[in-house]
Amino acid sequence: MLETVHLCILHLNDIISKYFIYFYVCIVSTVASELLKEGAVLHIYDPLAKFESMKKEMQRQEIYYDFYDAKIKFFEDGESASINSHAIVILTEWEDFRQCKYERMFKKMKRPSFIFDGRNLLNREDIEQIGYAYIKLG
Repeated sequence: MLETVHLCILHLNDIISKYFIYFYVCIVSTVASELLKEGAVLHIYDPLAKFESMKKEMQRQEIYYDFYDAKIKFFEDGESASINSHAIVILTEWEDFRQCKYERMFKKMKRPSFIFDGRNLLNREDIEQIGYAYIKLG
């Protein structure tokens, strides 16, 4: 079981229609809820998403429990969020996630270290050469 998961999410705000934004937040909230049910602690980095927005959507879906407050932490950058994590989960195609310093992040993570790439954003060979187990989800 993974103890801590670094979940990278992007709230698309004004980039596209409100319907798609709502749909995207629903998906992210559902993924977060399933990980939390399995006992994960989520370290989330997203410059736009806020805990309260995610919490409201999870409550709307009736998949939020009060003890989740202690299991979800937001960070100012991906590197800080990855410290002591077992996995990085990428759920968006945002350019910032292509530019992360994955080698530096790997050094601060627990072993084994995984990257679950839900957007086919990263080069498998480069990531595996660093030492990650790379799992392509999309």
